[in-house]
Order: sequence, then structure tokens, then C-alpha cells
Amino acid sequence: EWRRQLWSDQSGKCAISGKEISITDVENGEIVHIDHIVPHSKGGSTVYENAQLVLVKYNLEKFNKYVAA
Repeated sequence: EWRRQLWSDQSGKCAISGKEISITDVENGEIVHIDHIVPHSKGGSTVYENAQLVLVKYNLEKFNKYVAA
């Protein structure tokens, strides 16, 4: 339910890469993830203010860097 509002708040762009997210892709979980700005492991909670839309590719790259570190 947050996806379209996040998309609007982010001017239709991925929070990590800045690339455009089409309105038709925003609901597709294989293309776009809702990501925590502050991760659970760092005390972040699942609230709208801690959420951002990111393209899956960039979210997975971020995850892989975090896991490898």
C-alpha cells in the first residue's frame, strides 16, 4: 500500500541509483523493493518514514556489500 505514495514522494526514482521507476513497475516486487533506510539490524523499524523504494538490482548489490563486509 505504501508503494505508490513512496513512488510519488521520491519523484518516481530509485532511492539508491536515482534511476526512473515507471508507475507500471512500482507494484512489481521482482523489479522494485521497499527497503528500510535504517535496517532492522541497526534499530530501524518498519514504518513509512523508514521506507524507500529501490530497484531490485541496486537493493541486492547493497545487500551483498553489507553481507560481505
